[in-house]
This record gives sequence, C-alpha cells and structure tokens, in this order.
Amino acid sequence: MAATATAPRTRTTRTAPQDPPAPRAGEGMEIWETTTAGRVWVTVTERGKERETSVGGKVGAKLRISEDDRQVNQDRCYEPSGDPFINGLLRRVDAGATPDDNSEHALDERQLMVGFAKSGKAFHAYVDKLNELNTRRMRDLCERVDASQSQVAYLDKVIKERYRIEGDTETYRELKRLERAEVL
Repeated sequence: MAATATAPRTRTTRTAPQDPPAPRAGEGMEIWETTTAGRVWVTVTERGKERETSVGGKVGAKLRISEDDRQVNQDRCYEPSGDPFINGLLRRVDAGATPDDNSEHALDERQLMVGFAKSGKAFHAYVDKLNELNTRRMRDLCERVDASQSQVAYLDKVIKERYRIEGDTETYRELKRLERAEVL
C-alpha cells in the first residue's frame, strides 16, 4: 500500500457579526440616518437654489447633506426640540462622525429596548431622561417587547402629564399618519 498525504485539517471559527464600516461622506458632507419611520424635511441648496427635501418613511433611511446646509437648517429651528439633528430624529452615521455629533436623544430601537430590561425605579429613571419623541416611541414598542403592566402604565402617565395627547411635533403626527396608512 502506498502512503498518501492528506492536508492538515484546519479549524474554522465563527465570529460574531460585525457592523458594516461607516460610510464615507466626502469633503464637507455628512450622512444622517432616521431613527423613526416618520419623514424629516430639510432645506438643501443645489446649484445656488434652495429646495425642500425629505428623508424617511422607514427607520434607517439615509440623508446626505452638506455641513453648511445642516447648519442653516439648525439655525432656522425656533427651539432645539424642533431640530431633527439634535432631538433624536436623525443621527450621524458617516465615518467622520464623533460622539458629540449625536445628541443623547439619538437612540435607535435597540437602545430603547434596553429600558424594558429595567424595573421599578431604574425603569422610571431611564424613561425620565427621554425626550417626548423617544418616550412615545418606547410606548409604541410595549406590545412588541411584552412590557410589564407597570411599565406601560408609567409610560402612559409620563406622556399624559408631560405632553399633549396628540403630540407636540409635526414629525410625530407624520409618523402616526404613515403608520395608519400602512395598516389600511
């Protein structure tokens, strides 16, 4: 019998899935991502003329905007709560983003779901730090994450005491309209 050589066996290891690398925006440009299914309207300048454009309709929709256009949009906001770049509606995702670019309100769904793992005073403290948009988004997640009755009751109480029933922002009303349209 002739001896045959076999290749040594190699062991394959599985690694946890990694987030894809952040997209590159280019010089003077930024890429922002929506955190809700609602639409966000911004003014952009093309060929010296201003025009309105929207991004959204789904979570994770991307907006490519120049730094100057973003600054103009932020300067036009009467209150910081109406600024989508700091109120949590948009979060910066390009390779040039720094932790300071996103406000503490720029939370995605996974980050909101973390709050449901807390109970009692820890849950209350978590919710108390949220802005209106994220509080309402968290309330909308209750059924999907099988939240406890006390968590649902606390979120309802916070919304009733702090915010108007119909919502304070045009964006939130747009989000609810889109959700109703998808159901029909």
